Parts: sequence; structure tokens; C-alpha cells
Amino acid sequence: LSDKDDGIYVTNEKESATYRWKNVFHVYFDKECIYLFMTQNRAFILPYSDMKEGFDTAFSIIKKRAKDKVTDLRK
Repeated sequence: LSDKDDGIYVTNEKESATYRWKNVFHVYFDKECIYLFMTQNRAFILPYSDMKEGFDTAFSIIKKRAKDKVTDLRK
């Protein structure tokens, strides 16, 4: 995740894609990962353990960019 542009870049071993923050459907913060829904039926699962920039940075960026589309389920 980057706070310097208006996009989300997602990659794995086989493919990559770029999405715009304004197109995010909803984001859920769970105890071990983030569920980043681009549509109602398509989500990326982002485990905290795989985050190079760390949870706090990711949380801050997502709260800033997705604003009212965030639900925190960690409580």
C-alpha cells in the first residue's frame, strides 16, 4: 500500500493489478488480516504477517483513503 498515489497495487506470483481507492467497496480489519473488497464478491486477503510496511502504516493509509468504507472487527 502506498499513501503517495491514488492506487492500490496488488501482486502475487502469477499476476498483478492496480485498483483505484475510490473504487473500493469495503475494508474489514480482522484480528490477523485485512479483507479488502473491491466488489461485493471479490476481496483480497492481506495477512498482517506479510505486510512489509507493518500494520500501523497499512491501517493509517486505508483509514485515510477508504474513509467511511472501513469496519474494524478486531475488538
